[in-house]
Amino acid sequence: GVAGTGDDQQDDNFDDGEGYYKLVSGEVINDRYRLMGTLGKGVFSSVAYARDLRPPGGIVAIKVIRSNDLMRRAGQKETELLNAIRDADPDGRSHIVRLLESFE
Repeated sequence: GVAGTGDDQQDDNFDDGEGYYKLVSGEVINDRYRLMGTLGKGVFSSVAYARDLRPPGGIVAIKVIRSNDLMRRAGQKETELLNAIRDADPDGRSHIVRLLESFE
């Protein structure tokens, strides 16, 4: 999976009035992931599925944190935990979602 955070710029039309990033099918995020559709939305974030454009490719989930400080801090904590899990299990034997990268 991939986690991303939005900016605190509500006037730029990238976020809706509640701070959720407006996910658009076909959009390429971080020069790597082409959005294919939305999976869902919760209090914390919205989740989309995308195609990884870098080899070996594949389908990934992208979690986009809402654009506000409280959610950003929670997202950073989640990223730290997922990094710790990935580092403790480099072969992926725990069957827990693996964080590929995070970005802003």
